[in-house]
Amino acid sequence: MAADSGKGALGLLMITLEVLEAAEETFRAVSEADKSLESCDNVWTQEYHKATSGEADKSLESSENIWHRGFRDIFPAEGRIPEKGNQNIEIAKREEGIGNSPLANASYKRGDVTYETDDNGEVYRANGEYYVNDRFKLDGITYETDKHGNLVEKKELTEDEINEKQLAAIKDGLKRLLLGEKLTEQEKGNLCEMMMDQFYISNGYTPLHARVTSLDDKVHQGIDGVYQKGNQFVICDAKFDTAQLKDTQDGRQMSATWIDRRLDECVGKEKADEIRDAEEDGLVSHVIYHYDPNPDASGNTFSDTFTVDDNGYSNRDKLEVECYNNGERKVLDNGGENDA
Repeated sequence: MAADSGKGALGLLMITLEVLEAAEETFRAVSEADKSLESCDNVWTQEYHKATSGEADKSLESSENIWHRGFRDIFPAEGRIPEKGNQNIEIAKREEGIGNSPLANASYKRGDVTYETDDNGEVYRANGEYYVNDRFKLDGITYETDKHGNLVEKKELTEDEINEKQLAAIKDGLKRLLLGEKLTEQEKGNLCEMMMDQFYISNGYTPLHARVTSLDDKVHQGIDGVYQKGNQFVICDAKFDTAQLKDTQDGRQMSATWIDRRLDECVGKEKADEIRDAEEDGLVSHVIYHYDPNPDASGNTFSDTFTVDDNGYSNRDKLEVECYNNGERKVLDNGGENDA
């Protein structure tokens, strides 16, 4: 009888221990779940602030839209995208742009969401809906959306209006530099591209590319400028201060291969083919326009140009072409005419 009682007590003790272990396991699982939820909430909150820069009212944005914008941060301004082997991304097949190069005018999926990219390889639409307060380019035309994600009707600027906006933006940028302000990389790039436009326009060339008109314009990838005067063409890249040409999957920037793969996108197929024909006749120059913001002893700053060969390397010494004093521009006597 006593033995049976002992066995009963032992059995009860074992059951109690099992219950306690199960309870401990449950507590541990709940605790881990709480941590996971907290982590998810933190990630969501971080993505929200990243997407909205703290300026938007959280109540006005759906969690789905925030997720879309958070996902968009995977594709930064320079247009880099995940490798094709990424199992979460099914990138549309395309002859060019695979890998780390911008994939323009394409669509890809993540889960149930289909994303579309513009002429510059940047995401502009998800499941057929535009991002809010965005700017993108399709077939060379720039579009903007309002705070509701609706397309804004935009009047195309005349050449005079574009030049007026560029000159005002250049003046503002140079003034800020004179005051010792630090420009962002985006502002530096836009300032230099507008200065390059005005230099070639002053030398009788016509810009053939979509032009920047503000220091705050969205950064674009590809060829910075293509200009024509008569039957001559200049394909140009703008560099600010110490910026250098970089190697890409398509070869070095401004190399013949790199240019050829981006020329149609920059000026359209018909004009691109005309330029290719002119290239065979030796009527096309590949030029780097460079602005040095560091003043000399007299307070002058200078821009210079130099040509590059088919491999994207300099094949001529720099030629100073412009002088700026207190923001006022002066074209130097050499004029850069031998760049075309």
